[in-house]
Amino acid sequence: MSVVEVDKKIESLWKEAESMQASLSRLIAEVHADTKLSEEGKQEEIDALTEGHRAKLTDMRDAEKQLVDTAILDLERKIDSRTGNTASDIIAFRDAQDRAERLESAEDAERLMKRAIVTEDDSLAHAVFRRSLEHGYRSPVDAFTKARPELAEVASDLSALTSFRNKSFERAVRYAVTV
Repeated sequence: MSVVEVDKKIESLWKEAESMQASLSRLIAEVHADTKLSEEGKQEEIDALTEGHRAKLTDMRDAEKQLVDTAILDLERKIDSRTGNTASDIIAFRDAQDRAERLESAEDAERLMKRAIVTEDDSLAHAVFRRSLEHGYRSPVDAFTKARPELAEVASDLSALTSFRNKSFERAVRYAVTV
């Protein structure tokens, strides 16, 4: 699925969430205006309405997260498929991932990326690229896409989606019930 398709689906979820939140606000206003209900009755009605909307919004938030995670996995597979699929390729990639996991700074990642590019170590370059994406290290990501122009679009999409996925606070706010 392309990033454009993912964006459209997410935008649809956002609009639906916005509509649900507006609907909840109207329903709560109607409950407050109901003179037949006691304060306790109003609160019970509001609690029931809120809980129903909260469950639906939580499902929508989870659907958005799943959509982004699936798109990221697809893009990672497109990039990682370039590292080879023989037993030695797989072992080399796993070793490179272990090495990349130990990176502690953008400078370390940049240094290791340069080494991987110069020595044409695809496994290491891919592993450092993925680790750099996870931590927001811009320079190694840029070096990877410059060295692998055929993967630049996929890498850019992966970078954008990874950054978007990491904004969990914004996602929580977007799908929150506000009373």
